[in-house]
Amino acid sequence: MIQLRAFGRTDVGRVREANEDSFCVDPASRLFIVADGVGGHNAGEVASGMVVSELRAELDDPFAQRTFDRFRNDPSLDTRREVQQLLVGAVHAVHARIYERAQAEPDKRGMGTTLEAMIVLGRDAFLVHAGDSRIYLLRDRSVLQVTQDHSLLETLLAAGRGTREELSLSTMKSAVVNAVGATPDLAVDTLHFSLTTGDRFLLCSDGLHEYFPDEEELGTVLDAHPGEAGVARLVEMANERGGKDNITAVLVWILSVPGPQISRDLKHDLQALKSAPLFEGLSIQEALQTLRICVERDMRAGEALPRITTGDDTAYLVLEGTMVTARGDSVGPGTLVHPQALVGGDEPDGLAHAPFPGRVLAIRRNDFLRLCNDHRGLGVKLLISLCRILAHHTTNE
Repeated sequence: MIQLRAFGRTDVGRVREANEDSFCVDPASRLFIVADGVGGHNAGEVASGMVVSELRAELDDPFAQRTFDRFRNDPSLDTRREVQQLLVGAVHAVHARIYERAQAEPDKRGMGTTLEAMIVLGRDAFLVHAGDSRIYLLRDRSVLQVTQDHSLLETLLAAGRGTREELSLSTMKSAVVNAVGATPDLAVDTLHFSLTTGDRFLLCSDGLHEYFPDEEELGTVLDAHPGEAGVARLVEMANERGGKDNITAVLVWILSVPGPQISRDLKHDLQALKSAPLFEGLSIQEALQTLRICVERDMRAGEALPRITTGDDTAYLVLEGTMVTARGDSVGPGTLVHPQALVGGDEPDGLAHAPFPGRVLAIRRNDFLRLCNDHRGLGVKLLISLCRILAHHTTNE
């Protein structure tokens, strides 16, 4: 069994009178949650408290537990999708109850909450995200923001509707466009990670992450102050830098992952990536090193591949299914979509999209360049392959 430790802390901050954040650290059930409530008359506190308690109850249901057991016993792509569908359904059920209460009680009208949740099943972690709180993965020397803010600014950036400099002038840039219970509709993002020894996941509200625009600083602090001391130091620094909002952080530290480090699904993906031009000439060890900076995403039918995710230009490596590029070309597994993003080049107008459900690996430019710089031999191979891909794109335009 995976060995882990988890720590959580919340603080009202230096400006707010009440703390409307809620969190859960439950090592026994391996469930971890951060929620940031919104709404007047302390209704945000009600919403965030409801999402924590109600989601815990949903996931403790016998049907949910049987679904989790099936995945633990057979961690295949099919059982993984069953877990993800269950998690989305559970969040939607909680969302409906919060929304119904808000409509029934006038003083709670408009209340809602962000949601970051993580559940560890066997050697795998499943993440759930809605709103502008965040989850970061600290792996090796990298700090990866793995969730995309559901704010107006990030939504417009992802759609290619302007530059960060242009959109930052808007007074509405930080408005949350997706929250549990706030409106009738809700979008729920799910992510899956195969865990490795030393992984650390940081779940936090915007009262913390807004004071750490350089995500690498999060890693610096947590390296200098391991475990619970690091969580306390992050909250303390957010207060020192203004503390204008409630501050909440949960750290999940994977101490050891027993057994083989290459799972059956990872072997399947590595086999598929043998045909990927970006991975040409890489050894198994180099391919695994490269995969550590990638974030796997399940694509819904019709979903676009945003140019910018988590504040950085992003390319996508197709793992499963078909994607349609901005030029209208259909491409399959192994193809690198938006390759110019890795070097900051211009892209054609429009966004690539998934006509049918599929899976991709998201690769942010800064993470790619840092990998190339930290591992020079691997970096040379990756950059040569990227040059070939870009040359092919140029000759086919």
